[in-house]
Amino acid sequence: MRNMTKRSVVVASAVAVSVVGAGAAWAAWSLTGTGAANATAGSAAELTVTNVTVTQLTPNVTGNVVLTVNNPNPFPVRVTGFTFTGLTKGQGEDCNVGANITFPTGTLSSTPADLLVPAKVGASNGTKTITYTGSIRMKADADDNCQGAVFSFTTGVSANSEA
Repeated sequence: MRNMTKRSVVVASAVAVSVVGAGAAWAAWSLTGTGAANATAGSAAELTVTNVTVTQLTPNVTGNVVLTVNNPNPFPVRVTGFTFTGLTKGQGEDCNVGANITFPTGTLSSTPADLLVPAKVGASNGTKTITYTGSIRMKADADDNCQGAVFSFTTGVSANSEA
C-alpha cells in the first residue's frame, strides 16, 4: 500500500472537489409555473355628430350634408352609413316638409381615410369631418311657402371598429 503524501492529499482533494462541482452542475432543475387570469372586455361608447351643415336648398337641387363625427373610444372607427330622421320645419312656416324635402341615397367617399374617425387620445375625442354628397334634395316643384324656411332633422351615423 502506498503512503499518502501531502501532495497526494492535495491532488485527491482537488479531484474530489471537481467531481462534486460537476455533479452539482448536472443536478440543476428546470422549473415552470402557471397562474390563473381573467380579462374583461370593455364597452364601446356612442359616437356623436356635431357641426352639421347643409347646402342651401333650392328647387330641383340635390345638396350635401357635412358633419363632424366624434369618437370617444380608444380605438378608431370607420363610418359605414348615415340616417336622417325627424324632418321638421321651423314654427309658423307653411312649407309641407315631407312633400318637398327628401333624403336620397347619397354617396360616401370611396377613399378609406375619408371615413376613418381616429381613436380618442388622452382627454380628446377623435374627430373627422365627413361630406355625404347628394344626400338631401328639394323637389323641383317645391311649394312657394318653402322659400326661406328652416328645416330641422336628426343625423345618425353607423360605424365599425377598425383594426
